[in-house]
Amino acid sequence: METLDKEKLKEEINEIIKDYVEDSSVLENVKEESDLVNELNIDSVDVVEIIIDIEEKFSIEITDEEIKTVRTYESILSLIESKI
Repeated sequence: METLDKEKLKEEINEIIKDYVEDSSVLENVKEESDLVNELNIDSVDVVEIIIDIEEKFSIEITDEEIKTVRTYESILSLIESKI
């Protein structure tokens, strides 16, 4: 897969996450340190669904151990960057 710049990657992630947040406007002000559960109100089941969507979108495989590290927006970014 071609390398994505960070802004393009964020757009792609937001496109996936927007289906899992009650109010997608929160993504307009999302920070890399934003906590998925506490700040974006995404429950743990949805985090797993987001990971599955990311795997499909970017044609990558994310292990169960790696899923456990996903807590913040930055952790998603870093994980994808390490895989593509």
